[in-house]
Amino acid sequence: TLTNIVPQNSTLNQGQWREYENGIKGNASAKGCIKSYMITGIVPGNKRISDNRINVPSHIWSAGCCRVKNGGFTSWAVLANNTENKVSYMTLGELELKLQVLYARGNNIFLFDNQCPRKYKHDDFCTNSAISTKLIAFNFRF
Repeated sequence: TLTNIVPQNSTLNQGQWREYENGIKGNASAKGCIKSYMITGIVPGNKRISDNRINVPSHIWSAGCCRVKNGGFTSWAVLANNTENKVSYMTLGELELKLQVLYARGNNIFLFDNQCPRKYKHDDFCTNSAISTKLIAFNFRF
């Protein structure tokens, strides 16, 4: 199922998640990205709202991969518990491993193809930028 909106903790949405979103475009440019690809998703939670029709996610995640000027690629990822105002920055590989556990899947999860590096440390990628970008959000079923 594709969607572009999910119930998100308002403190997270107006706090750390907003800072992450606002930092993406400016920092991607600073890293030399010439074409970026973003995916954002959720981990279904145990709570439902709106007459039990809408699932409230336990976690919200986002990952990006971009082609840089030298022809290579760089990647980044974040994960947030939907009950806290905290975004954890990590490598793409770290997020894929965490999602494998959170989705309780025995097989590997690959969010991008092999050109996107799994080991790039994301700590300094999205900080202190007021430039926002549009994210492509989706929720998928297995």
